[in-house]
Amino acid sequence: MTLESASTGLTCSVVVCTRDRLEQLEKCLAGISGQTLKPVEVIVVDNAPENGSAEEIARRWGARYVFESRLGASSARNRGAREAIGDVIAYIDDDGLAQIDWVKNIVAAFRDTELVAVGGRTVAPQGDPETVSLCRMIQGGGEGRKAIILDKTGSYWFEMAAFGGICASGTNMAFRRSAFTKWTGFDLRLGPPHSGCEDLFAFLQLVDAGFQAAYVPDAVVTHPSVCSVEGLRERYLLNCAHATAYILFLLIHFPQQRGRLLKFISEGIRGVRREWRQEPNAVVFEHGIPAVKIHWARLRGGWLYIRALIASKA
Repeated sequence: MTLESASTGLTCSVVVCTRDRLEQLEKCLAGISGQTLKPVEVIVVDNAPENGSAEEIARRWGARYVFESRLGASSARNRGAREAIGDVIAYIDDDGLAQIDWVKNIVAAFRDTELVAVGGRTVAPQGDPETVSLCRMIQGGGEGRKAIILDKTGSYWFEMAAFGGICASGTNMAFRRSAFTKWTGFDLRLGPPHSGCEDLFAFLQLVDAGFQAAYVPDAVVTHPSVCSVEGLRERYLLNCAHATAYILFLLIHFPQQRGRLLKFISEGIRGVRREWRQEPNAVVFEHGIPAVKIHWARLRGGWLYIRALIASKA
């Protein structure tokens, strides 16, 4: 399936979704300002904030400020897409730091007119070995992974699209703007603060619909920009809960690929190695995360799934 777009001279809108993280937002916008290829615009989507200081920061960096009253990452990202004018919409979270050629490498990928979605490489900030290792556990380091173009002809297309083989982090992803005319956008039943994995589901929806997506390792974002070991442990446990909620969501609301999902779950329980994952599984217990906390976090995912459904109907 092809979406028409010019193969050269593409413009890019950068969307930064934020909520009450002013220090991180400042650093993020500073990084975007130094890009070798300037975006046609930077849009800061302020999502149900408790204070209005983000508007002042956005204006100081020449960004357009947009207020989105409906709480949720999916709502903020969809609002950013509606506001954007660029051919390509690149998303970065407020606690991400884009390397200097991030926009350039994302736009270059979309010169392939068959592509509608791109996931970049998200790397850990410099720090002590435990911090770096925890970041890699949470979002994958991407070291050694080569560029990939994925569609439904691939042997592992489902699990790669659904579980981070193309987009490992929503803080580093981009879409052709015309895709939003043929796709409903980010699902409001997924995404922080109530749930997670709305970024993964976006890629799954598009590939399942017959479009192509790509992993572009040269488009690099450092994430998170501010972190601590204890904070990363909590983030890992939250990711475990989100993973359970996401699997429940797919089982109930994505029946067309339920067989592939059950196969993926079964193989995971049996410890089958994923050929498309080029990094060994981390041993989380070495980072002071007790097994009981991990199991409890996974069980908690059921409640997160229910809470996210209720919030989406509010």
